[in-house]
Amino acid sequence: MHHYQPGYLFIPFGMYTKEMVLKPKRDFIPPGVEFVLDEVTEIDPKNKRVGTKKGRKLNYDFLVVALGCRIAPEEVEGMMEGWGKNVHTFYSLDGAVALAKALKFFDKGRLVLNIAEIPFKCPVAPLEFVFLADWFFHERGVRDKVEIELVTPLPHAFTKPKAAAILGDFCERKNIIITPNFNIGEVNAAEGYIEELGAEGRKVNFDLLVAIPPNLGPR
Repeated sequence: MHHYQPGYLFIPFGMYTKEMVLKPKRDFIPPGVEFVLDEVTEIDPKNKRVGTKKGRKLNYDFLVVALGCRIAPEEVEGMMEGWGKNVHTFYSLDGAVALAKALKFFDKGRLVLNIAEIPFKCPVAPLEFVFLADWFFHERGVRDKVEIELVTPLPHAFTKPKAAAILGDFCERKNIIITPNFNIGEVNAAEGYIEELGAEGRKVNFDLLVAIPPNLGPR
């Protein structure tokens, strides 16, 4: 199945369903293309050959490698202890579905979105999420009871200075707190806070943490 990953963002807010972001990969393969679903275990550049888990030997003239990436919440100390409870993500399909259930009954408290580290997929997605959260809680009539905070290792709301100034101004007008230059060291899910690296690290309290964990290459 092909996952339309940008659609994960809209699942927590009830705008998309799980079924809307899944389509069979074969629907996108044009005639004359052989589609092989297997796991690559070996690349032999000398003989221009790829070996697979199912024992195939695929010869090539040109090889294009698209490894993609995965989220690794286990890389942040304590994050897995609250995973699926008061710590969620929308960077996976299952995570987005679970977050939708958590947001459905969240009507007061502190919603914190944390970016663990740079780089990560889709740099604008965290801002899109907090803007959608602002809209979502306004629609439900509880925005005044919910604090929204974006905690980021970046010095500003976004990666590019001109865009960061404009988007930061939008955050201020929407009463979305930006906490910059925050390098996460630990998640304490039991007590509801994230803590910065270092002995004098800042703490940010949360009732619901939306995490963008480290993005790593495939194993």
